[in-house]
Amino acid sequence: MSNKAMMEVMTAATQLQAKYKKIPKLDLKTKRVEISWLLDELNRDSKASFIKERSNRDEILLEIIDSLVSWLNDIWVVVYEHNVNFSLAHACLLFTSDILDQLSESSAFGGCKCPLNNIPVHIHIKDKTKRTIIQLSTIGLERIHRVLLWIWRDLFVSLFAKGNERERKKVPDMLEDIESTLGVDALENLLRGGNSDDEDFDPDDEGDYDDELEDEHASDDGTCSGDELELDYESDGSNYSLCGCRFHASYWPERLNRERITLRASVEERLFKTFTTTPSLRTYNNLMGISQDVIETELRLAQILSENAGSTRETLIAALNIHITNGDQDEVALLLKQYSYLLRPRDCTTLQLAVAILEDAHHHIQSLSTLEKELEDSMRAIYATVGSCFSHIEEDRNKKELLAILKLPSGSSARKERMESWSEQVATTSAMHPMAFAAAMIGLPMMPGMDEGEDADLLHFVDLDPSDPDLDDLREEYRPNLKGRFDGWVQLAQAIKGGNVMLAKLYLKAVELMPWLRGADAVAELMNRLRERPNKNHVVEALSNFSAFGKTQRKKLNLARAEQQRRTAKAQTSSGAANGGSKSASSPGSCSTSPPPPVVAHTFPETGGALSFTFGPPPVHGPAPPPLPFPFVRGGMEDVD
Repeated sequence: MSNKAMMEVMTAATQLQAKYKKIPKLDLKTKRVEISWLLDELNRDSKASFIKERSNRDEILLEIIDSLVSWLNDIWVVVYEHNVNFSLAHACLLFTSDILDQLSESSAFGGCKCPLNNIPVHIHIKDKTKRTIIQLSTIGLERIHRVLLWIWRDLFVSLFAKGNERERKKVPDMLEDIESTLGVDALENLLRGGNSDDEDFDPDDEGDYDDELEDEHASDDGTCSGDELELDYESDGSNYSLCGCRFHASYWPERLNRERITLRASVEERLFKTFTTTPSLRTYNNLMGISQDVIETELRLAQILSENAGSTRETLIAALNIHITNGDQDEVALLLKQYSYLLRPRDCTTLQLAVAILEDAHHHIQSLSTLEKELEDSMRAIYATVGSCFSHIEEDRNKKELLAILKLPSGSSARKERMESWSEQVATTSAMHPMAFAAAMIGLPMMPGMDEGEDADLLHFVDLDPSDPDLDDLREEYRPNLKGRFDGWVQLAQAIKGGNVMLAKLYLKAVELMPWLRGADAVAELMNRLRERPNKNHVVEALSNFSAFGKTQRKKLNLARAEQQRRTAKAQTSSGAANGGSKSASSPGSCSTSPPPPVVAHTFPETGGALSFTFGPPPVHGPAPPPLPFPFVRGGMEDVD
């Protein structure tokens, strides 16, 4: 090799060394050890504070946040200004996000999030010339994730612009890591630099983006008011105008700005994969929010839904929610016809929305049939739950005793005493839980809830985290929302044409199935028995709500019957006057009689005829009375309260 060639090689090596000499070092291993030690110190301090009555919690927490925040500037400089170590920077951002999540879930705070929500956070991202690119001053840890997504966006556009092919192939895996760590919404927010669709960085509390990285392209004060401004950029000898959307930053040069299209396509493809495996309304909205061709995206999503809607309960719920949001009545009706068997009682909210949207002339019959079925299922669910708590309530001797009690005057002492005795007889005798029996045998005290039978909810486990979706199946078994489900269907029936008739029929069926519903004191006595068992509060709420429903329906039936009697009496009076005039004008032999119209009666056999009553046309001759204002059904019930 000639001396000239050797000098050229040495010069190139020297230039590369000088170029990368000032690159910040991202030592993930050392940072992990540092933060782990601080977290351990935080846990030790929380234990020692009970004895020493003093704590260094705030100081340790502030040190952890400062260590992470100062690291973010180095990560951004490495990927955006030096365009190296993209995979390592991605791992550092994931580690930072994981530490923030650990702090939010740490037991060192005793379940109180006030220290985290009140800690001051100051983030300053500066370039190699020490010029501020972004500034964030806020309270709490929530918005730090937005800065992480902002750095991730610059990482990806720099990778697409300056990275090699091997690094570009890692982008789908990186996006999957972000989705699994921060959720599916993070991918859409990443495209907007950490902002959601309806928010942006507020200059009053978070600072502003700088206009340009190059001094000659910066504004007079070194900052800009946001990405919404239309600014002219000059880079590589060409001019272009930056649009007013938030999918790119105001300081990007033209080469990076072009890569926003590549990044958007990568995010969109990742969201499509997520939607194919686990469709949801949220992912659907994310895809529609970032799509450049809304019609094509909507058609592709509709095709995925049509293929996967009937696969599982979750996919059906997602498909129904999406079609309900879009107002696709035909699709909703088709899904309910084909896959309604997949729905569970806890999906009643989605099903109620579907029934409401089908309430028109075209799908009215399907809407009413679904409403009638769900009303009866909700009523029978309450009946079954009450039966499990009072296993002797269906015995013949207890039924006869209840009917005899209901015939007694309301409020009398005899009725009250016999009602208390009846409620004690029908109650389920609770056997000792096996764990409680074992504890008693070895002399250990019983834990709360162990003496309530094998189906008892030990230690109220399902109430530990009400927002945990993993406990939904247990809640449906131990804490079914009987009140909310039944009340939702009743309210929907009151708003739908023909729903009031269904409610009246439902009440009559309920009274036949549960005769104790006719006595308010009987329901109250059952509720008092259930209040002694803390894990049966949901049954108490359902019974209280169901009793109120019964009172409302009894009142409506009594008003309707009184109105019918009034109209019948009025019709008899007018008919008698008309018959008197006709008799004076005609001979006695010319009067012809006709048999009275048929009478429709409803009698409860178990009452011995005491509560029988009749709904039918009045036994008079002449014009029929005007129709009732309340839609009447066969049968009814006296208010014996």
